[in-house]
Amino acid sequence: MPSDGLALQPVTGEQPVRDDFNASSLAPQWNFLRSPNPVSWSLTERESCLTLHGSPATLNAVDAPAFIGRRQQHFACRVSANLTFAPQHDGEEAGITVFMNERFHYEIALTRIAGERKLIFRRRVGSLWKVENEAPWPQDTVVLTVKADKEHYAFGFSSGSQEEPFWFGRGECALLATEVAGGFTGVFIAMYATGNGARSESPAHFDWFDYEAVE
Repeated sequence: MPSDGLALQPVTGEQPVRDDFNASSLAPQWNFLRSPNPVSWSLTERESCLTLHGSPATLNAVDAPAFIGRRQQHFACRVSANLTFAPQHDGEEAGITVFMNERFHYEIALTRIAGERKLIFRRRVGSLWKVENEAPWPQDTVVLTVKADKEHYAFGFSSGSQEEPFWFGRGECALLATEVAGGFTGVFIAMYATGNGARSESPAHFDWFDYEAVE
């Protein structure tokens, strides 16, 4: 496998909409980015949660950040995850990324900036990198949602799974296409955590992750 590839596992049959992370091992649809550090993730640290520990590695580096994702299998789909995360230091960050490679990706995340906890929407397109929206978020728990169609990804958040998300940002699907971004893996939608240059002291707990095709 190339050094910049993803660690892939075969997927067969229809996958359930929700993964509650109740099993003793990850389901076969989940993939790591490159060779993961075993201490970067756990299914036992908190009951019925996937826990990620952010390392100094970021999504922009040819490295192995705390990253567990699944392929985007449908042009139109909706993905949500319930995240509990209390960043204690500036730069600690966790959320969902729509990821083609280290130079082309979008993310919605909970982080800490200048001592304040915030939700952010950010895009990385080639050499352009920008936080395009941010909002204060006083709670430890948030439901992050990504909705895709053939043209755009929409990124939103809410305080509970029964609420319609507040749509926070959009990104063009075409900018993550192989013709633009290069690569061979296709797009992954992943949970991730990072300390953005330092090891994060705050664990990110994902209680569940939903992936549903949209007609």
